[in-house]
Amino acid sequence: MKKLATVLIIILVVVSSVSGYLLYQISHLERKNSDLRNRNTNLEEQIFELEGRILELENNTTELQTQKNELQEQIDELQKIINTPKAKFVDFSSPSGWFNPVGVTMAIRFDVTIVNVGLNDIEGVIVEISWNNSEGDTFNRTRNLDTLESGEIVEFHEDLIISMDTYFAEFYHSNFIATISSDDTILDESILEITERQF
Repeated sequence: MKKLATVLIIILVVVSSVSGYLLYQISHLERKNSDLRNRNTNLEEQIFELEGRILELENNTTELQTQKNELQEQIDELQKIINTPKAKFVDFSSPSGWFNPVGVTMAIRFDVTIVNVGLNDIEGVIVEISWNNSEGDTFNRTRNLDTLESGEIVEFHEDLIISMDTYFAEFYHSNFIATISSDDTILDESILEITERQF
């Protein structure tokens, strides 16, 4: 009987010790689990904060890209303006108008002054004087200037001499049009209405 009691006591002590150890381990694991949950919560908060910063940076990047594109468009537009040939008429006139130099002929002298107001030289410059915008007419006057340097001013005269019959038939009420062109592009145009007739 004593042996049985002793065994039971030993069993109770072992069970009690094991239970205490298990309770301790459970408590320890719960504390660790709580710590892990807290750390996980902190990590989730950090991740949320980082995602917010990433979104903000992405928005800033988009805004900066938009600003960059706008600036590039402005630069391209300015570059286009800089590179666009700019030749202008300073003068297209005929102070004397039509006059009768001799016999049955009529004549007119044109004074022409042009300037390159652009920043670049212009190649293949052509100045043409036509009457009533008649392209390719034998009475048109053409001056090839080749290169017109930036800021360069060119002055010249052009004379037109025709028969009196041609004058009265075609030129009496005609205006003259002068154009500056380069590479088949009209850079400037000036219209001259003749009012002076010395005859």
